[in-house]
Parts: sequence; C-alpha cells; structure tokens
Amino acid sequence: MAIVRHGRVNIFWCDTCSVPLIRISICPECGSGARRIEHTPPGDMRPAFPHDVEGVRRMADAQWGEGAGEALVPSGGPHLVNPAPSPDRMDEIIVGGRPVASAAFRLEDLKDVLILKKEGGSRLRRAGFLPSRGFVVSDRSALPFLLEGASLLSPGILSASDGIRPGDEIIVTTEEDGIVGAGLSRKSTQEMVGTKGMGVKVRWCSLEDSAPDVPQASWTEAWERTVTMNEDTISSLEASAVDFIKEVDEGHGLPTAVSFSGGKDSLATLLLVHAAGIRPPVLFVDTGIEFPETLAYVTDLAREMDLELHTARPTSSFFEDARRFGPPGRDFRWCCKTCKLGPMTRLISGMFPEGVLTFIGQRRYESDIRERKGAVWKNPWVPGQVGASPIQDWTALDVWLYIFRSSVPYNPLYGKGFARIGCYLCPSTDLHERDLMEGTELDISDWSSFLEEHRVQSGYPVEWSKYGFHRFKRLPQYMIDLEQALGIEFGRGRIGSASVSLVDGHNTCDSGSSREGTISTNVPWEAFEELLNVLGETIKINDGSGVDVFPDGWEWRKSALEAFRDGALIVRGRDEPELRRMSRNVVSIAMRAQGCVGCGVCVGRCPHGALSIDGDGRVRLDRAKCRHCGSCLGPCPAESFAMQDPHMP
Repeated sequence: MAIVRHGRVNIFWCDTCSVPLIRISICPECGSGARRIEHTPPGDMRPAFPHDVEGVRRMADAQWGEGAGEALVPSGGPHLVNPAPSPDRMDEIIVGGRPVASAAFRLEDLKDVLILKKEGGSRLRRAGFLPSRGFVVSDRSALPFLLEGASLLSPGILSASDGIRPGDEIIVTTEEDGIVGAGLSRKSTQEMVGTKGMGVKVRWCSLEDSAPDVPQASWTEAWERTVTMNEDTISSLEASAVDFIKEVDEGHGLPTAVSFSGGKDSLATLLLVHAAGIRPPVLFVDTGIEFPETLAYVTDLAREMDLELHTARPTSSFFEDARRFGPPGRDFRWCCKTCKLGPMTRLISGMFPEGVLTFIGQRRYESDIRERKGAVWKNPWVPGQVGASPIQDWTALDVWLYIFRSSVPYNPLYGKGFARIGCYLCPSTDLHERDLMEGTELDISDWSSFLEEHRVQSGYPVEWSKYGFHRFKRLPQYMIDLEQALGIEFGRGRIGSASVSLVDGHNTCDSGSSREGTISTNVPWEAFEELLNVLGETIKINDGSGVDVFPDGWEWRKSALEAFRDGALIVRGRDEPELRRMSRNVVSIAMRAQGCVGCGVCVGRCPHGALSIDGDGRVRLDRAKCRHCGSCLGPCPAESFAMQDPHMP
C-alpha cells in the first residue's frame, strides 16, 4: 500500500539517556545531541504497552525458538510502536530508538508474523541467541555476496531447520558468525538443500553491532522518566493548545462542548479544555456496539472528574439496520450515520439550538482527510456547529505523554493491545484485532450470527467472513489478489426487504456528501445497470462487482453513484440539494427497472431516440444514443404505483 506522509516527525532518541524526546534534538538532561528515530512514514509512534511487548516476544519465540523474544525486546525500555501502512496490521517495534522488527498480520493465512530487521538481528547476535527453528545455515563463502545484496541460493545452504514453508520469515546464519541476515523463504525445508535456484530472498545481511543497551526498569518507571525528560516540551504543547482553545472560544461566542469517544485523543482534548479553565458539557454517543470496557470507562471517568455527561443513542439498533442495509464496509459506512452521526446531531440540535463550539480530538496524523480538514471547521449539516481540535498537530506520542503526566486513567483497552477505540465491529478494524477481542468482556455472538446469516442468504463461501471480505463493497486490489489466491469467487448476491432504502445523513469524508443504501432482490440488476446510463456515463468496477456513474460535468475523482451487484448503493452530491436530487433519481431508476410495464411514455419523452420497448414489453436503453439528459425521468406508472420504503428520499 502507498506510504502516507504528513511531514517530518520530530521524535528523537538520546542514546546516552535511552529515552525518546518529542520535538527537541538536544537532551535536556545530559546535553548531548539526539538522533532522529528512523521509521516508516507517517511515523505516528506510540508507547509499547506491556501487552505489545509480550505479544512480540511470543511471536519471536514461536518463529525462532525460546529466548528470541527477550533478546529482541529486553525488559526495560521505553519501547515504541510505529503503525505502518499495510493491508492489515503492520507495527514497527522500536527498541533503543531503532526498529528491530515489524509485527505483521498476513491475510493469506490469517497469521501474525514477525519480520526481523537488521537492528533486530544485531540485538539477537549480541545476546548470543542462536535460533532453534525458522533458520538456514549458509556456507560462509556466500557471505560476501549476501552483504552486497544478493539472495541466498540453495547450493550455498548447508542445512535448514524443520518445518520451513515457502513464504516463511527466515533467519540466515553461518556456523562461524551466528545470525547474519533475514529474508523470505522460497522453498520448503526438504527443497532447501541440494537443489538449484533461490532458497531465501534475503532482505538484509550485516555483521555490524549497533544494538545499544536498554536500561533495566519497569514499564511504569521507564515512562515516568520519559515524561520527566520531556516535561518542558509537554508544558509548551499544553500552553499552545490552551491559547488556541481560549482564542477559538472567545472568537466564536458560542456555548462550548467536548465530544468524547472514550479514546486517548478525546481524553487529551478534554484535559486541555479543563486546563484552559473551561468545564463544558461532555457529549458521548453510545452506538450500541461499543466495547463494555469503553462504556464502563466513560461512566467511571465522568464520576471521577465530575463531568456533565450527556449520552446520545440511536433510535434503532445496529442489527435492525444491518438487516436492511447489510454489513457496513470501509467504503459503505451507513453505520456512522445511523449509530453515531444521527444521535450526535439530535443531541447537539436539542441542547444547542443557537449553535455550539465543539472541541474534538482530531489529529492530522490519523488520515489525509483530517489533515486537510484543518484545526477549525464548520459542520454544514448541523447549523451553527463549529468543530475545533486543539491537538490537530500532535502525534500519538505527544498525546500519550500528556496523558501519562496527568495521571488521569485511560481506557483499559489500550493495555489489552488495541491501538484505537471505537465500535467493536467497525469495518476499519484490522482482522488482527479479532484475536484481541478474546481478551475483553465483549460478547460478539450477535455479530457472528448476523454475518453467518447474511453469508448464507447471499450464497457466499465461508471465506467471505473468515478473511474479512465483508468489510468492502468495492474490493481493493489486495483483496482481489487474495480472492484469486484463495481460488474463490463471490456470487455477489442481493438482499433486502424493500425495493430501495437509503440512510438519512451525510458523509464528511473526502468523497463529500453521501448516502448509503441498498436495493433488494426484486430489482433486476441488468435492467437497473442499463438504465443508470440515464444519469451519466457508467463504468464497470474492475472486479465486476458493480458500476460507477459519472454525470456530465462531474469533476470529482469519485463517482456520483456506486452501485453494486449485491444491492449496495453509495450516492454522492457536491451539496445537500444535489445529493437529494441524485438520490431521487436513483430511486426512480430502481422503480422503473423493477416495475416497467412497457407503456412507452418514457420512449416518447426521449429526444435522442435512446429508448425502445423490447419483445418482452420492457424498456431498453441504447447506450450509444443516450445523452444522459434525464428527459425520460418524468411521470412513470412503475414509479407512481410502487410501494416505497419510508427511508427513501
């Protein structure tokens, strides 16, 4: 996946004091110069919690033998985690200010794997660790070539440990030097020795010893010391944020509120608003699909901090809506509207009819969209609401050090391995997090039952839910590749109980205003797809799952309509009136595709002769003649007498 960049990240490491330093390159304690921490962009590093450390150690021991984990990530610290762009989990593990390994989740076999980096190999070699599994022994004569970047050929391999499969992460050793490199196995153990061709695609090879010592300390002691070393910077960040809060508050003259999710960013924002001397009401949305730990945490924090907590809830349950719209997807987030946006909008409109300034824990490092949004913005869908983020330019490490300094409790889910807090079945969740859920108080039986029911109804193979295909309507390329690698093809069935159903609300992502919805089985896909040409040029989605529609004059990089064979719809507009107009037109097309009686009214209305009635008495459209003018979308018996869902526009 593409590397995400949000500018240079100013996180340094003092080798003398063994601590990370935020935004300063001179250590305030020893006065020595600190080096910038090497990392994969965007570099939104966070503390490695004990759960993270234990997990990496277990992975290392499982791959390379007992003792690998302790040698790679020794007790003490502080250690860091740097999330990197990837189809699923990819966390760089930083020890002593250098990446030692990447913990990745492989979708093809649903397995966590550890990818050893050069610094990690140096640390293992320095600790005298010798692998007992997952390794090959190279003839030392091959070492000069490996050091120059060559791969390890089978004729140069003396032996290999049992159980190696193609695609495994492999440590390369020599009898004289111990660990000298790491890479990807191209063969099984049985094929590794005595054959021709490449045995290991070597990622790195080195004999350098660059692994600094790690001070022995408990996790709490290590991070308390880190906070102390960064005290001046933390205080400066707080002072700037407090000035921002006061300036925005005074400049808008609106009542204030804090939006609180139970996560670290909204907690830091709440603490900053209080530091500014403001104690506004706190707004929380109980979506109905929150972790039990989050609900308990929000309640306990409100009591401990004496917060004026206001909780909004959806008018219908997630599972009621899911049976109409299907599972939410990363590109089909109807749930954000029904479970979160709608309840919050109703709460704000009821509490602040004249407008409100809402402080929100948004950071630009979270996404390109949030970077472009800026630190202050107006919500076009809630009249009078202004959003402001005092931590817009903070990194995750800035946030955590500020929270650690405050001693205010944070959501316990962070200590259980979760990097983000939100709805437990959010389609943005990595598959890796499914294993983490076993360590929570969550009961996911309802969600599992729903997915299985939907899978069976739609005629999908078990891989649809097992490998997370339910999280997408338009499959990204890596999921298309996975589908092909698994040798499966989805039937792309259709579901629903009403002809058309569209969610109320909007989307504030880079796709602008949007509504999600579904078309049910009684709308024939071929007729619907053909008639969509009335609205604009139609282009088939590359995996055959549906079509994009681009009206004349449409200049966005995304289409005005995405329609999928399984019944999902995403309708877009540049503003609310256009969104409503496009929604009405999509509904009109669906009604005609479903209930055409061949009356010919629309045929006579078309000035370009693009419509005709076929031998079965149904309207047909000639794509070559259609000019997308919409003249045919006048009164129609199929539309006038159709029973419409109450959620249609």
